[in-house]
Amino acid sequence: MLYKSLFLNRRKAKTRFLLNLLVAALAGASRNVSVGFFALWAGIDVNSLWQFRVGGGAFMGIALYVLWALVNGSKLEYLNSLERLSKIQTRLAAARLEIPEQLTELNEGLQERTRLAIFPQIQSIRELLGDAGNVGAVLEKLKFTLSNQIRPMMSEIASSQPKPFEIQNLKRFKSIKSSLPERFTLRDKIDLGWSSFLETLGVSIWLWVYKSPNGLLDNLALFTIYLVVLLIFKYSISGRRKLPRFNAIAYTLFASLTASSSNVIYIYLVLGFDPGRSIMFAGFAMLSGVISPIILMLLAVRVERRNEIETQISADLLSLAKENSLFAQKVWVFKKRWLLVLHGSVQSALTAALARLQSNEEVTPVVLQLVKQDLNRAELAVNTDLKEVIDLDSGLRELREVWDGICDLKVQVSSRATRAIERSTDSSFCVNEIVKEAVSNAVRHGDATQATVVIDRTADDSLSIEVTNNGRELANEIDFGIGSEMLNEICLGWNLAQEKNQVRLTAELAVKL
Repeated sequence: MLYKSLFLNRRKAKTRFLLNLLVAALAGASRNVSVGFFALWAGIDVNSLWQFRVGGGAFMGIALYVLWALVNGSKLEYLNSLERLSKIQTRLAAARLEIPEQLTELNEGLQERTRLAIFPQIQSIRELLGDAGNVGAVLEKLKFTLSNQIRPMMSEIASSQPKPFEIQNLKRFKSIKSSLPERFTLRDKIDLGWSSFLETLGVSIWLWVYKSPNGLLDNLALFTIYLVVLLIFKYSISGRRKLPRFNAIAYTLFASLTASSSNVIYIYLVLGFDPGRSIMFAGFAMLSGVISPIILMLLAVRVERRNEIETQISADLLSLAKENSLFAQKVWVFKKRWLLVLHGSVQSALTAALARLQSNEEVTPVVLQLVKQDLNRAELAVNTDLKEVIDLDSGLRELREVWDGICDLKVQVSSRATRAIERSTDSSFCVNEIVKEAVSNAVRHGDATQATVVIDRTADDSLSIEVTNNGRELANEIDFGIGSEMLNEICLGWNLAQEKNQVRLTAELAVKL
């Protein structure tokens, strides 16, 4: 108590391993020495063996401290794992609840920002078109809109990445308890070897001091008797049956009491010590023989439960990663499609308007009407809701047509993968873009003439995409660009490797259940 109050409580963060062992040894030695003085006073033992009492007491003190540290450390690790699990599950639940709202906010914010940037420019150009003499001003306005509004915005959208979802300022979980499970299997928690060793250790030191009749054979006999009795109890219960917590503790206590009592009978009937010493031996046998199996059982339950929690933590972290991946997919798909709108419809419409004005020396009413139609198309494109359905089959068919005669493309999609893709237009879009990027790179950078795409559903919530080609070997230093950024953003993981005469891209994509 003095050590704890004077040292441990003042600097809780600092580890004092050697000092802790020293204090435990001093506590054990002082206990044994005090027992020796009591034995002298009571006339029980006139040969107190002070050196042995100090050494043996120090050893037992360290042993008890190590046992306590194991039990307490197991409890703390269990609590820490349980708290981590609670936090992760809270993050997962919050992610599933709030991701749709965040997604809507991000997408609507992107659309609104685009409209605020482009609509005023289009309106200003319309006003300038009212006066045919302001063609120069219209041209400058169109150039400004294309160069300073649309293209920088496209670059910004292309380079931005969604941040993984994470709930902030999690509250501390104060309701976590370290109690044992209500029910658990017991057979695998009864440790025969260590229990028998600790039981024998608690008695053998004293047998050595008082010179047992058969020497080491008596220690071996005590070890064997305890082990056999405990073995009978261990295999008397089913290995799969889960016992209530109280019943399991009571059964372990009864088994250890019976095994220890068997050793007490051996000490009393075989060793032939006087009643006083026999009682002392019996006390040590009962103490170490009863405590050891209980402590080891508690440790085993804690370790098993902690392993279960760590497994659940890994599973929940993977689920959270998949939720983040799905979130990133949705943001990326919307961003990609919005870029196509800006690049394809808006930019092309404004570029067409610019070209009409630049290519005609005289701006006629017909030209003005065509320019206004171009502006209307740009405005209509910005107002699109992007609700059309994306079809993977159409995308793959179009990809075959693009590379027909250049690269022989074969595609295999399993029925399980097809069902998963059909449930999510985002997944369909992502798969199409991954395959398109892989085949395009294989042809352009590797001069590939053959490519095979295999899409399978490796788990309920993930797709495997494998693209192999017969292109050139990979360079020692690969220059990863936009394609790798896309894979990093939307995939759970991906790998590009050279295998014999083939280059293989493998990617894992999360899909919604």
